Amino acid sequence: MRNKIFLIGNLKSSYMTQYIENVLEPLGFDIYMQVSDEIKELRNSFISEHRINLIKNYDIKDSKIFRIHFLGWRLRTILNSVEVRKIQNINFIHVQFVEKIDLLKVHFSKFRDTKCYASFWGSDLLRMSKKYLKQEEKYLRNYNLISADGYTLQNAYNKIFPKLNVRFEMVPYGVSLFPFIDKYIDDVNACKSFFCFPLNKKIIAIGYNAIKQQQHDKVLAELDKIENKTEYFLVFQMTYGISDGNYVPNLLNQIEKSGFEYKVFQERLSMDDLAKLRIATDIFINAQTTDAFANSFIENIYTKSQIINAKWLHYPELDMFPLYVNEFSDFNEIPSLLEKRIDDEKLEWNKKCIENRTWENCRKQWAKAYGVEYKE
Repeated sequence: MRNKIFLIGNLKSSYMTQYIENVLEPLGFDIYMQVSDEIKELRNSFISEHRINLIKNYDIKDSKIFRIHFLGWRLRTILNSVEVRKIQNINFIHVQFVEKIDLLKVHFSKFRDTKCYASFWGSDLLRMSKKYLKQEEKYLRNYNLISADGYTLQNAYNKIFPKLNVRFEMVPYGVSLFPFIDKYIDDVNACKSFFCFPLNKKIIAIGYNAIKQQQHDKVLAELDKIENKTEYFLVFQMTYGISDGNYVPNLLNQIEKSGFEYKVFQERLSMDDLAKLRIATDIFINAQTTDAFANSFIENIYTKSQIINAKWLHYPELDMFPLYVNEFSDFNEIPSLLEKRIDDEKLEWNKKCIENRTWENCRKQWAKAYGVEYKE
């Protein structure tokens, strides 16, 4: 008999769709989800192709009371939980990206024999207040497994929930871009030419999404001070992520005035184009406020880019492997690091250290975490 899983998460995220394609489907799960009408329309073909069972979802726009009453969110959660409980013999409930409202839904939804899993992605642990996280703790106490895919998250989890006696495991997600990178990696100049990047300049990628926590503006302010601007071409991948207020318009104005040649990507890229962008990148600057060893960082390691990384993001993985990157503790150190080259042998070592982050390898670990059979 196939296992049934109620999956809680945002189908807009490629992380979610890749997880469904590369873990849940191959492991033989019947997948159930609640999604908004907006997401249903956006992902309709994916939902159909992967035979995801949709159950009724009470959206916030469905009733005025959901929007204006201080207990409206709780009522909506209870009604959605009632719909979940209609699923017969559900084996697993899995929260992907941990939020209090989803933990509450699980609290009202679960059956006695249902196994409950929660997976922290990064900002759901690193950017939430201690008060908020302590409120989540009471709902997490009865979970069967809590997971994360980076040691930064494990360390944060241990500090925030020292008394939470729940099984915790490091279970990674695969990097879907690896096979696409392998297709184009032998011709770096062709990848640069594809985007009309100049072949006689160093291509510097700053951050990997549009949120203000990437701190593109602070990086650019320091780069703006260098004299040899003509030697560099700046790239801003701002294809996803929500930024507050006027951050993006102000940043675009700052970029325009900087005097650098540049390109800003604001439309989502295909996997092929994203792979070419990673290959075309000579230097990747990672200066965001918090991070949990994101795939974008790993992809740049895989293409053997020179990495300039903030010391406050010093991932435990950098010491465990070790991985070779240049680090800064203050933004004013960035210009001097542009010329500090990591040699090719170390860059090759970096790549070998993370090559095992394929979905096939990660699927084996997820099968073990779920306690289900894995077939080659």
